[in-house]
Amino acid sequence: MKSLRTPKKWTAPLFFFLFIMVAWPAQGESVSLRLSFNPNFISKGDLNTWVESLNSLWEDWQRREGGTLSGKFESIHYKPSFEGEVRINLIYGLALNFAVSYLSDKKEGTVRFQKGEGNHEESHLILNEVKAVPLKLGISYTFSLPYQFNISLGAGRHIIFVTYSTEDNYDYNTISAGREYSYSLEKDNTFRSESLGYYVSVGVEYNLTKFLALELSGEKTWSKVDGFKGPYSFQEFKSWLPVNEQKYSEEGKASLYYYESKNNTLNQYYTVLSGHKKRPDTLDVINMRQGELNFGGFILKIGIRLKI
Repeated sequence: MKSLRTPKKWTAPLFFFLFIMVAWPAQGESVSLRLSFNPNFISKGDLNTWVESLNSLWEDWQRREGGTLSGKFESIHYKPSFEGEVRINLIYGLALNFAVSYLSDKKEGTVRFQKGEGNHEESHLILNEVKAVPLKLGISYTFSLPYQFNISLGAGRHIIFVTYSTEDNYDYNTISAGREYSYSLEKDNTFRSESLGYYVSVGVEYNLTKFLALELSGEKTWSKVDGFKGPYSFQEFKSWLPVNEQKYSEEGKASLYYYESKNNTLNQYYTVLSGHKKRPDTLDVINMRQGELNFGGFILKIGIRLKI
């Protein structure tokens, strides 16, 4: 059986590292303010999976039906953002940390399909917008190194408030035997939710002066948001000119669901992220669950810290 004891070759470096942390905690500040720049944050989760599946559906449809296809739906990728942090020193390098930032992106894409020299046209517009306010509450320990460097280790809770808005508009027009058939569908949803996750971080500070430092830090976050609910509106219009027109509209409160739905014409399942008043329960729906937005991952930040 393998020993669970720390190998001897790691004992000395580990002891030295712990000794530095305890013997040389960072001194000289009671409160510090940091402003950091987050250059990249890639959205993950159900939203972009759905967008990619929609693009695949239209490509598969064009391969089957012929005709021409133009345009595509765009994935969400959050813009670079800034984060503000307050660090309140408690004792011997141990501190409380409070931080806030803002994430957002808005993407709109339209797919157009035509065949039969303009006798058949379809267009599909998808607009997605995400706004999120992440908050962090945690503790950190900062200790000094030679040459004006400090190392900071942190961990705590990651709290995020999210608003997700989406528009889904579809138009279909075809002419057959001298008669025009039209169909249109408009869906608007605004969902809100929040989540409580975790984060850990490590940062390197270089002290320019007693009161000012540059900081480079890496942060790993675990944060998934589900339970989205909010108002929705639904409008449907059908016409079989020149004799028949039908309109239908509905408003209410919906929950966000993620599932796979079968397209019977293509005989294939495609991902759906959509709001419904009730949980969909039909034979062509599988793998049903609540919709999720994932704000977890690794972020590299660069910032400046003002020490008071």
